[in-house]
Amino acid sequence: MINSKSEDITFSRRIIVKKCPFCAEKIKNDAIVCRYCGKEIPKEETPQPVEHPKNKLNKYLGVLEAAGQIEAVPEQRGIFYRYNGSPS
Repeated sequence: MINSKSEDITFSRRIIVKKCPFCAEKIKNDAIVCRYCGKEIPKEETPQPVEHPKNKLNKYLGVLEAAGQIEAVPEQRGIFYRYNGSPS
């Protein structure tokens, strides 16, 4: 049954907090200035994605293969590379 009276609806929301790097008080994650010590919160830099070493190796092998230095030899256990001669 629905009441004709308006009812207050409360939404529960989770507030994400972090510690102020200067006074260690809990502040909102989006805070620009700490409400306790008044200092400006430095912006957190987003870490740049690090290239996996295997990707670097594959790029290097691709360059060597394009230059004719090595040859890819597919086998049952994976791809192996055969050296074709001395570097120019």
